[in-house]
Amino acid sequence: MSEALRNRDPQKLTPYEAVLRSFAHFPRLSAEEHAAARAGLERAVEHAPDYADGWAMLSMLYREECTHRFTFRPDPFGRALVAARRAVEDAPSNHRSNQASAINCSFL
Repeated sequence: MSEALRNRDPQKLTPYEAVLRSFAHFPRLSAEEHAAARAGLERAVEHAPDYADGWAMLSMLYREECTHRFTFRPDPFGRALVAARRAVEDAPSNHRSNQASAINCSFL
């Protein structure tokens, strides 16, 4: 499904589609894929601020900014940790929220 969404404008994706679209970033690991996935997820959490999957995936992509030096913006680990915490607050039993939290806490 993420493949079908890759050619769509990230700003026009629903929050669910943005999460699905973000999965396409990980096997490709390019600055372009990262930018598109991040843009879609940032929009998703603006429109659906309680969407734990959106926050969790955004957390993982923020961490990638430093890990792979994609579109490095200030404090990627801080933003990643804030997003992971938000995901866990919104859905404490959500596996993706807890995965994001565990991944980001390992960098502390």
